[in-house]
Amino acid sequence: MELGLDYDLFWRLTPHDMAVVVRGRRAAIREAHERARMVAYETAQWVAYAFHEPKRMPKFKLMTADTTVDERQQMVDDAQVRGWFIAMSLKTAH
Repeated sequence: MELGLDYDLFWRLTPHDMAVVVRGRRAAIREAHERARMVAYETAQWVAYAFHEPKRMPKFKLMTADTTVDERQQMVDDAQVRGWFIAMSLKTAH
Protein backbone atom coordinates (compact mmCIF):
# COMPACT_ATOMS: atom_id res chain seq x y z
CA MET A 1 0.00 0.00 0.00
CA GLU A 2 1.07 3.59 -0.43
CA LEU A 3 1.48 4.07 3.31
CA GLY A 4 3.90 1.18 3.42
CA LEU A 5 1.58 -1.00 5.45
CA ASP A 6 0.92 -4.69 5.03
CA TYR A 7 -2.61 -5.41 3.80
CA ASP A 8 -3.53 -7.40 6.92
CA LEU A 9 -2.08 -4.79 9.27
CA PHE A 10 -4.06 -2.07 7.54
CA TRP A 11 -7.36 -3.76 8.34
CA ARG A 12 -6.43 -4.33 12.00
CA LEU A 13 -5.73 -0.64 12.70
CA THR A 14 -8.19 1.55 14.53
CA PRO A 15 -9.08 4.95 13.03
CA HIS A 16 -6.84 6.60 15.63
CA ASP A 17 -3.91 4.29 14.74
CA MET A 18 -4.51 4.98 11.06
CA ALA A 19 -4.40 8.74 11.70
CA VAL A 20 -1.07 8.32 13.49
CA VAL A 21 0.33 6.34 10.56
CA VAL A 22 -0.89 8.92 8.04
CA ARG A 23 0.60 11.82 10.04
CA GLY A 24 3.90 9.96 10.31
CA ARG A 25 3.96 9.20 6.59
CA ARG A 26 3.18 12.83 5.74
CA ALA A 27 5.99 13.99 8.04
CA ALA A 28 8.41 11.53 6.38
CA ILE A 29 7.41 12.72 2.90
CA ARG A 30 7.78 16.37 3.96
CA GLU A 31 11.22 15.66 5.46
CA ALA A 32 12.37 13.84 2.32
CA HIS A 33 11.15 16.73 0.20
CA GLU A 34 13.01 19.28 2.35
CA ARG A 35 16.17 17.17 2.19
CA ALA A 36 15.88 17.04 -1.61
CA ARG A 37 15.38 20.82 -1.72
CA MET A 38 18.51 21.35 0.40
CA VAL A 39 20.56 19.09 -1.85
CA ALA A 40 19.27 20.87 -4.97
CA TYR A 41 20.04 24.29 -3.48
CA GLU A 42 23.54 23.24 -2.41
CA THR A 43 24.16 21.70 -5.83
CA ALA A 44 23.12 24.94 -7.53
CA GLN A 45 25.52 26.87 -5.28
CA TRP A 46 28.38 24.51 -6.13
CA VAL A 47 27.61 24.70 -9.86
CA ALA A 48 27.71 28.50 -9.73
CA TYR A 49 30.97 28.40 -7.75
CA ALA A 50 32.53 25.85 -10.12
CA PHE A 51 31.52 27.92 -13.13
CA HIS A 52 33.07 31.13 -11.80
CA GLU A 53 36.04 29.70 -9.86
CA PRO A 54 36.81 26.24 -11.33
CA LYS A 55 40.45 26.22 -10.22
CA ARG A 56 39.49 26.95 -6.61
CA MET A 57 36.89 24.20 -6.41
CA PRO A 58 37.72 22.03 -3.37
CA LYS A 59 38.56 18.39 -3.94
CA PHE A 60 35.89 15.87 -3.02
CA LYS A 61 36.71 13.64 -0.05
CA LEU A 62 34.79 10.40 0.25
CA MET A 63 33.53 9.43 3.70
CA THR A 64 34.40 5.80 4.35
CA ALA A 65 33.77 3.39 7.19
CA ASP A 66 37.24 4.33 8.48
CA THR A 67 36.36 8.03 8.71
CA THR A 68 36.14 9.00 12.38
CA VAL A 69 33.23 10.95 13.84
CA ASP A 70 35.51 13.97 14.34
CA GLU A 71 36.65 13.83 10.70
CA ARG A 72 33.05 13.57 9.52
CA GLN A 73 32.04 16.55 11.67
CA GLN A 74 35.01 18.52 10.33
CA MET A 75 33.89 17.73 6.75
CA VAL A 76 30.36 18.90 7.55
CA ASP A 77 31.64 22.06 9.23
CA ASP A 78 33.94 22.80 6.27
CA ALA A 79 31.09 22.31 3.81
CA GLN A 80 28.84 24.67 5.79
CA VAL A 81 31.53 27.36 5.91
CA ARG A 82 32.26 26.96 2.18
CA GLY A 83 28.54 27.20 1.45
CA TRP A 84 28.28 30.36 3.52
CA PHE A 85 31.21 31.97 1.68
CA ILE A 86 29.78 30.95 -1.69
CA ALA A 87 26.41 32.44 -0.78
CA MET A 88 28.05 35.65 0.39
CA SER A 89 30.16 35.94 -2.77
CA LEU A 90 27.10 35.42 -4.95
CA LYS A 91 25.18 38.05 -2.97
CA THR A 92 27.93 40.66 -3.29
CA ALA A 93 28.65 39.90 -6.96
CA HIS A 94 25.45 41.58 -8.13
